[in-house]
Amino acid sequence: MRADAEPDTSHDHVVDFYDGDIDLACRTGRFLAEGLDREDVAVAIATLAHLELFATVLVDAGIDVDAAHASGQYVALDADALLSGIVDSTGVNLERFDATLGRVLEDAWDTAAKRGGRVRLFGEMVQLLWERGDVSGALEFEARANALSMSTGLSVLCAYASSVVDDDPIARERIGAFHTGVVDMSAVSRPAEHEGAEFDPHVDSATAARRFVWEVCGRWGLHRVAADAGLIASELSTNAIMHARTSFRVVVARVGSVVRIAVHDADPQLPVVLRVDAVTPTGRGIPIVSALATEWGSEQTIGGGKVVWAELAT
Repeated sequence: MRADAEPDTSHDHVVDFYDGDIDLACRTGRFLAEGLDREDVAVAIATLAHLELFATVLVDAGIDVDAAHASGQYVALDADALLSGIVDSTGVNLERFDATLGRVLEDAWDTAAKRGGRVRLFGEMVQLLWERGDVSGALEFEARANALSMSTGLSVLCAYASSVVDDDPIARERIGAFHTGVVDMSAVSRPAEHEGAEFDPHVDSATAARRFVWEVCGRWGLHRVAADAGLIASELSTNAIMHARTSFRVVVARVGSVVRIAVHDADPQLPVVLRVDAVTPTGRGIPIVSALATEWGSEQTIGGGKVVWAELAT
């Protein structure tokens, strides 16, 4: 069984033991986006919350999600709803499994053939079954996915939260035995105490900055604060784009139990907190940052620019 740092289409049936939602979204989103870029059909069967995160990552990657949905190139299905039609009082009904998932994949392969691509599938129904205590059902799902992968060339990525299997090495081994590869994040080098990235003053740079901060937080295991840190980065970056109108640098630093998000630009004018009401279209960025952060501030820098920063307790 191979171990890899991230999903790869050369692996037919890969499993990801993930640490948090942002961690899952970044890697699964990349798996789906790479397929969509190659004219593959991507099918995601996940919880509604995870589907929303995947859509955000896909948009950040430049994918027109609405157009992909409309063309049938991207299929997003609610795992809970799909399971309710497959699981009956006796457990997993394999006939229903074949009929339900078979119909989805048949349509996907038809679309892929017209585009000259393949089909790749992300699924977390197995994780939902495992969480509910239906271990045999989860393993039956894995065996069926393995058979589909081998018989059709389907590229499959499954996911389990690490918390489900961390205390049960036998469970992890049983799951791994059904897969040709494992997304092994222990093989990734330990992150530095700070990471930074440069951005141009474009409208889409705020979204790119948010994604950068998400990914840094994921690598550092800061899953609890990743969403807030990403929102802070997005708001501060938007201010740099709208007001400084210069290139800017986003830096994420970790000191003890505090993570700091800082945005450096070339405009020395410090931000001002404005009083806004429900109909004011702008001016909400700093109030949002202030509400999320344990501390925030701004200083002029040598050379004529400034840095605006915010801190979160981890």
